[in-house]
Amino acid sequence: MDFELSKISFCIGIFATILLLILVSKDKVVRRMNRKIQPKSLLTKTEIKYYYIIRNYLPSKYHLCPQVSFNAIITAKDIAIRNTFNRKYCDMTVCNANFEVLAVIEIDDDSHTSSKVKEADAYRDKILKEAGFITLRFSDKTPKSEIKKTIRKVF
Repeated sequence: MDFELSKISFCIGIFATILLLILVSKDKVVRRMNRKIQPKSLLTKTEIKYYYIIRNYLPSKYHLCPQVSFNAIITAKDIAIRNTFNRKYCDMTVCNANFEVLAVIEIDDDSHTSSKVKEADAYRDKILKEAGFITLRFSDKTPKSEIKKTIRKVF
């Protein structure tokens, strides 16, 4: 009887161990799928399309840098002022050979039609203008010919 009881206990132990291993592995897979930090694309499909259009029209002596943090191109001694822009990014910057930013380019899709977003865009443009940059805004519906004309006029 003791022998039968120990066989049953052994089987229950094996079963419990297997069940525990399955649950732990499943938990790891779920945690991996739901991790808080995940990769994402540097540019949206629209931004990628316009990156190449702009790059094509921009003279080769200039660099086109995507997704540049405002903190990388502007600063302020006052932390309260810096906090107004420190989490903002621009779609692209145009730089000279010394990587001095000459202009900021924004690609506006349909999400930029609401008055709230237009106000936020105007505020961003104001900050950049105060720092001495021009902002070129193109709609995702801007014809290539107009982009070419603007790029050639500015650069």
